Amino acid sequence: MRFEVKRSEWYRGFGGSNSHLFLPEDDRDDDKCRCCLGFFANACGLPDKDIEYVATPEEVPDDVIVPEIDEWNTLFKNDRHQEMMKVNDDTSLSDKAREVELTKLFNEAGHEIVFVD
Repeated sequence: MRFEVKRSEWYRGFGGSNSHLFLPEDDRDDDKCRCCLGFFANACGLPDKDIEYVATPEEVPDDVIVPEIDEWNTLFKNDRHQEMMKVNDDTSLSDKAREVELTKLFNEAGHEIVFVD
């Protein structure tokens, strides 16, 4: 699956304590509202209302229907999502290094992540 990450909305590099798949406008200071996995969740058909305040993919409620379930489930093979979250939230990485590493991790899971402005 090919999906885009909009840098202007991408929450990254601030550590994991405040990272969410999606954070509503009332609870943020700027436009950075979703982590890389939030963009992927949207690409899998999950609307923002189903992923708001959700910190990790495993915390998406069981009653939420994921339209692209097979794509979504690729995150859980070998705990890939854990490594993706670490890279997304790492405070020591430059954005360039973060993008390179996330591209590699998503490619290994069979997905193409594209970063756009």
